[in-house]
Amino acid sequence: MNYESEYTRTKHMGTQAIKDAITHEGLNARIARVHNCYGQNQPANRFVSWALNKLRRNELITLQHPLRIRDFCIVDEAAHGLTKMINGIETWQPELVEEVGTGQGISLKDAAIDMCRILGVSNELVITNLNNRIDAHPKEFAVFSASSKGKCTSSFNEGILRMLGEN
Repeated sequence: MNYESEYTRTKHMGTQAIKDAITHEGLNARIARVHNCYGQNQPANRFVSWALNKLRRNELITLQHPLRIRDFCIVDEAAHGLTKMINGIETWQPELVEEVGTGQGISLKDAAIDMCRILGVSNELVITNLNNRIDAHPKEFAVFSASSKGKCTSSFNEGILRMLGEN
């Protein structure tokens, strides 16, 4: 299998190792797939924090994959979803991965433009680099079952406003 990054490879391998341990060793564990959390004290190199910091300084941001769609979840809602999962672990189906996210994808370009609007800066600060590189993972967002406990309810805009203390 071709992996986009070392992070993607190790995430996949870790998930598979836990699934194997659940199936073959009887390990009482579950897997939660947390989608792109953001909030106060997020590492500066993560997308939301990186973009907000640059846009606040009126610096250009260049998006290598502007059409990439991701699911963003504000950290307090993700923590709440994980808490619900832990408290209801007996009802999880061990072979499934529980999703934590909104279930709503947003392109990186639209997310960056939304941040410009919220900050009151020009969206011309957002540069899209539509090169010929193939995006191996163009669309990733949470898909929920009827019994999912990890659904975050705030939209990207609502989460950014809460993060900035304006909502």
